[in-house]
Amino acid sequence: LHRSLRRPAFRRRCVYDSRVLGDGEQRGNENASHPLDVAIPLFVYMGRAMSAVQQSVTLEDAASAVWDCIVIGAGSAGSVVARELARIDVRVLLVDKAKFPRYKVCGCCIGRPVQDALSRIGLGELLQREGAIATKKFDVRARRLHATIPLPEYRVLSRERFDAALAREAIACGAALLPGTQATLDTVHDDERTVCLRNADCSGH
Repeated sequence: LHRSLRRPAFRRRCVYDSRVLGDGEQRGNENASHPLDVAIPLFVYMGRAMSAVQQSVTLEDAASAVWDCIVIGAGSAGSVVARELARIDVRVLLVDKAKFPRYKVCGCCIGRPVQDALSRIGLGELLQREGAIATKKFDVRARRLHATIPLPEYRVLSRERFDAALAREAIACGAALLPGTQATLDTVHDDERTVCLRNADCSGH
C-alpha cells in the first residue's frame, strides 16, 4: 500500500468526547491498542448512560388504550411535539422503532434558531445541562488543503444525547414512550385511526 494512502498513525490516539461523538462513531475504536485508547471505553459507557431512556408503557397497555395522538418517531421533532401535546393534557403515545440509545449520523451542530426554539418552549437550559460544547468554527483538512467554516454561536451535542434528553422531557410532561416498536397505520375512519404496533420480535397488537 502506498504510504500516502495509509490511515494516519495518530487516528487511534484520539480521545473521543461522548458529548460530541455518539456510540456509533466510537464503536469502531474500542479495540485500539495504544495506551491513550483506554479512555475510549469509558467515554462510550458514559455516552450510553446519558443516552439511555426507558420505555414508560408496555406494548400491551399501549395497544389496549385509546390515545388522543400517536407520534411516530422519537427524534428531536417527535419528542418536542409529544411534549407540547402532553403539556396541554393531550393523551399522547410516542413510538420509535429503535431503542435508546440509538446512533444518529446527523445533526450534532445546533445553531441559534434551534437554541431559540428550545428557549421558547422552556428548554433553554437543556443543551448546557447535557454538556453541549460551544464552537465558533469548523476546520476541514485534507492533505495540503485547509478550509475554515464559521459556526457562530453553535452548540455541539451528539444526536444520541440530544434525542434522549428530549424524550425524557416528553415523558416528564406526561407523554408515554414506547421504543423498539414499529407503528403502521391500519384502518381509517372519520373520527378515529387504528395503528398497528409491532415490537422487535415482530409480534403485533
